[in-house]
Amino acid sequence: MWALYALTAALLTSFLPIINKRILITADVAVVAWVPNALSLPMLLAVTLALIGWSSVDGLFLLGVLASGILNLVATLVSTRALQLADASVATPFLAFNPAFTLLLSVFTLREVPSVRGIVGVLLAVVTNFITGSITKCPRLPGSSRGWVNQV
Repeated sequence: MWALYALTAALLTSFLPIINKRILITADVAVVAWVPNALSLPMLLAVTLALIGWSSVDGLFLLGVLASGILNLVATLVSTRALQLADASVATPFLAFNPAFTLLLSVFTLREVPSVRGIVGVLLAVVTNFITGSITKCPRLPGSSRGWVNQV
């Protein structure tokens, strides 16, 4: 069931860079980064309260939420700025490096040791992303964004 949730999240979040790229034509980076998050908070709160009610939380939870919020703020601003400066097809593939960073961080922060299969899977995703990104941007390959077709 977790795979279905993960794939659904991947599918739904894949629309975000496309929508943001369109909005960035007329709006500032901070507005584009802030508004979708601000609008989703009341909806997320309502769904959470409807499904599970109000949970009791402690100080450590609130500290974690604060840290997560700050990291999300910086990441959202930076990725939105990258999207403004580059084509979506160039900027968004860098998000494929996310699993590699998560894998490394989980070793130190959660004491989770990844399996060989997990490491190989993440490495394959990162290497494939790097190779396909390099090929499509190579100036000497036909059909690339700066390739022979565009130089003729």
